Amino acid sequence: GKELEQAGLKGYTAVASNGTESRRLATLDFNRLSYRFEGKAENFAVSDPELVSIIESFRPMAPRERQTGKPRSIHYVQVPRGATMATLAAGLRIPDAEAQLRLINGLYPRGEPRTGDWIKMIR
Repeated sequence: GKELEQAGLKGYTAVASNGTESRRLATLDFNRLSYRFEGKAENFAVSDPELVSIIESFRPMAPRERQTGKPRSIHYVQVPRGATMATLAAGLRIPDAEAQLRLINGLYPRGEPRTGDWIKMIR
């Protein structure tokens, strides 16, 4: 592993392996919070530099970036009968809403919620 120091943040990254599968792990500390990253790929040796690059791109938002967009929040909702990710995403005004919902709910790329499940919705 190696220590990370970027954009005023300190952290650590390393590779964890069980012999058959490897993962890139990292943690970065910011404002008394620790942000954890975990990445894996089919061909880990080829993809690991890209995973490290993604981790190294993490930084605090600049003040002017915070002012540019409308704030969004996450709410939990219970999935109604017959709903799909497509129908749930239809009313959201965010880019690629269906993929975003799948991602934050652990259903990416093609999973569907079941009736009665509690899922995260972006508002």
